[in-house]
Amino acid sequence: DLEIATDASFSTIVETVSGLVAPPYSPVSATVETTTYYWRVRGVNACGIGPWSISRSFTTAACVTVTIRITTDRYGEETTWRVVQGTTVFASGGPYTRLSANGSKVQVPVSVCLPEGCYELLVFDVYGDGNCCSYGQGIITVENAQTEVVATVSGNTFSSTQPAVAAFCVSSGIR
Repeated sequence: DLEIATDASFSTIVETVSGLVAPPYSPVSATVETTTYYWRVRGVNACGIGPWSISRSFTTAACVTVTIRITTDRYGEETTWRVVQGTTVFASGGPYTRLSANGSKVQVPVSVCLPEGCYELLVFDVYGDGNCCSYGQGIITVENAQTEVVATVSGNTFSSTQPAVAAFCVSSGIR
């Protein structure tokens, strides 16, 4: 079992999870930025329920919300993307569905909260012909909170092994 609370006495539990068999675990509810959370675990098996561990804490980072807007060509099942910083993946999406005819498909936008810093948008196409042309005009953009486009990938300049790369930085603007 795992419990996450907003106080060290666990009187305000925000998340409870049972049945975990191995780490890692990413909180679902304990995600409010710049908030300290407390967590503890206990073993549960056929012999019974063990005692709670000593509590530990973590503090979530401040973050900046960006929106990933995805429009695929006819062959959406070929398209995947990632937002990375070095080897750390902060968000990813795809593959998407195939259209019955040539054209473009606007996908559901994805909101991501990123710590201040610089990132890369990587876009892959498993067939290797990119996201464009006679099959429809695809484009993937990253927008900041002011809806300004800070990264764009479109065209046919990427494949399954050589992604299109668009670098961008985010800042809260508070100094």
